[in-house]
Amino acid sequence: MKADYFNRIDTIYSQVGYKIRDNAYYDGVIESSQYNLMSGSLFKMLPKLRYEEHYDVFNGIQLHNALTQFEQTRGDIMDYVTVENLSQETLKLLKGKPCIVSTFHFGSYRILNKYLVENNISYTAIAPKSIIESERECFEKNMFIKGDAKFIELESPNIAFQILRELKLGRSVFVYLDGFRGNLTKISDECSIVNFLGQKLYVKKGIIQLASIANVPLITSLSYRKSKDDVRLYFFNPIQDDKSKDRERFVQDTLENIYNQFSYFVEQYPEQWEAWMYLYKQIVIETNTQEYEKKEIIDFKNVQLYFNSKRFGIFKVLDENFLFDRYNFMSYSIDGSLYKSLQRALKDEVHKVSNIDSLLIEELYYNNILVA
Repeated sequence: MKADYFNRIDTIYSQVGYKIRDNAYYDGVIESSQYNLMSGSLFKMLPKLRYEEHYDVFNGIQLHNALTQFEQTRGDIMDYVTVENLSQETLKLLKGKPCIVSTFHFGSYRILNKYLVENNISYTAIAPKSIIESERECFEKNMFIKGDAKFIELESPNIAFQILRELKLGRSVFVYLDGFRGNLTKISDECSIVNFLGQKLYVKKGIIQLASIANVPLITSLSYRKSKDDVRLYFFNPIQDDKSKDRERFVQDTLENIYNQFSYFVEQYPEQWEAWMYLYKQIVIETNTQEYEKKEIIDFKNVQLYFNSKRFGIFKVLDENFLFDRYNFMSYSIDGSLYKSLQRALKDEVHKVSNIDSLLIEELYYNNILVA
């Protein structure tokens, strides 16, 4: 069985590695809105990460999603996992009373579910309706005690009541803290602003409020891959409601605490966090008052210009072409001729540009889209 497990891991690594070496795949990724938005988040939150590594992060996310899909079906997966920082007191809380059990879409992110099953811990999972409908059979078979699967739809209008009812019935509630895939229609009511990796994020606060109201512990854990064959499940210390603080202060401090601890893992293993793909919805974009650097006056006829691909990207949405600025998360509609010129530059080894209208080239240069 062990040989079978490790052989399958090797196969997944090989399959992903083969795909990312394909030139057509590379071009498709670099010119996708998903990649550019992810790259913009990395640009802001991990500025020490070289732009050339953004592609590796994108593909690392695909790899770890594939590993998650495989490992969530293994009945013996905990035989290959090292559990870290789990005290007897925390385990007693998990087994003895209802808790809010939280995690992130990080590493092999369904390992925590497998751990709960192995320890005979009943829980109710919060998930989007679409995920419940598409993966219910897999969830019921692999991630709950047999015959004990229960779900709460994330979009339910009375979700808070349902969570409190489950806790009152003695069932723990399982939630992803970074499950932020919807729109921000009620951002002021539903979110706190949390400091994270030098930026500010909108983070949903409701589950922490409910932990306080129900007076149940919040137990957070995440899975990460230290190396290909070394999977870890790390537990944060439990957080109990602090009656010396008003509820809003407790919620804010708790979110800051959790995200501060989480930042260590993100900096160490950025390619293991799926949420880079939709994190742009959460980043607080502050108005940029910094002036663009003054550009040297040059003779455009006698200077080779290059596409500033570290800051700008291109993508299509249906038949419309866009130029994307990673610095301020702004997209600009551009015509097909300019798109093709920048597309050719991306395919060039050093991103040289050519065949751009002389009236436009000056504007592109002085706005840092082209560099000398």
